[in-house]
Amino acid sequence: MSNPSDAAPSRNGKGPDAGGEHVLRSNQFSKSLAKGLAVLACFSPERPTLSVSDISKALGMTRSTAHRYASTLVALRFLQQDEQRRYELAARVSDLGRSALSATPLRVQARLELEQLRSDTGCTVGLAVLDGTAILYVDRLPSHHTALYDVKLPIGAGSRLPADRTALGKVLLEQIRAADVAFEDEELAAGLRSIAAPVYDDGVLVAAVGITAPSATHTHARMASELRPVLLDCAARISSELSDPTAVDADVEAVAS
Repeated sequence: MSNPSDAAPSRNGKGPDAGGEHVLRSNQFSKSLAKGLAVLACFSPERPTLSVSDISKALGMTRSTAHRYASTLVALRFLQQDEQRRYELAARVSDLGRSALSATPLRVQARLELEQLRSDTGCTVGLAVLDGTAILYVDRLPSHHTALYDVKLPIGAGSRLPADRTALGKVLLEQIRAADVAFEDEELAAGLRSIAAPVYDDGVLVAAVGITAPSATHTHARMASELRPVLLDCAARISSELSDPTAVDADVEAVAS
């Protein structure tokens, strides 16, 4: 899966797989665990359900081996079977994903800024990264004042949406015009309009922050004149904090409190 943040180095200056090669060559590496995780990785938004045969072909293992791993994952509640006895990811996988997202430095450092953006605009706000052809919400805060319209998009951290139909996605696909923001005008859901801006980490595009509002009360012109300046300020602050690793501890304490 492609993700702008994949290209960015970690805080210690090493790549995301630093030390991984050593583990792969050592006796600490569990091949069984790796195969089990590979089974989970077979599932995707494009292929949400798989048969034993599908898993077997995808991983180059025998049907009996694929069935053994899938059955184990069902027993552990990471997979479940539908009425046709095909396998699909279970809710426990989503729980792990949400827990992982909650602990990411990106979400931690952006949370206070997102809360401030929601307070300043009265709108729903969100932060997302690119995941293949979709956006993956790292965080999303529904509006306090117009909660009814948010029912049209009952989504939150961990949710995915088509990148080309969202303002956030257009930013991450680098479809930003001279104004440094992207707009989405009821392309995802009727009655909703969005605006988004890029978030950088040391000059690398890693995420997008956006605002969603009812199109009945927020015209394109109003969003450009009223919401764009405050959105760009928010994006700039998040980018500044991401580029400053000393801000992590302070933000973690603030969010925890």
